[in-house]
Amino acid sequence: MRFALVATLLSCVAFSTAHIVGISGPTTYAPGSKSKYPLTFTTEDGPITNDDFSVVVGLATSTTNSEGLGDFIQNYDLQSLGLGTTADKTFTLKVPLPSSSFYGNSGDYVIKAAVTNAVGAEWNVRLEFFTTNVTVIV
Repeated sequence: MRFALVATLLSCVAFSTAHIVGISGPTTYAPGSKSKYPLTFTTEDGPITNDDFSVVVGLATSTTNSEGLGDFIQNYDLQSLGLGTTADKTFTLKVPLPSSSFYGNSGDYVIKAAVTNAVGAEWNVRLEFFTTNVTVIV
């Protein structure tokens, strides 16, 4: 009886996978001509099968359009980077954000990440947006 209970619990753990639940980075950024912004992704483990596929990073001047990406910056294939399934941890991507990305203007910006993933036994595909704010000093 105890063996059956342990085996059942372990089988549930084997099918739980993590997914991206947020992004963060430095709140102040002074880019140079070849600077890269360290964008950190936080993942969380859960009981539902989940696999992150890609992240598209964009830059905007406000959060008024939560569905929009802003100006395209970079696309990352999480599967090829080995980051499709991470369990309760963080990983950081170096996003190319040189001073030219800000058109020579200091100010408040929003870095946005659009994450594609598949969830559940039916692998329903989702697109989720995450944001982090940064004050840029050019």
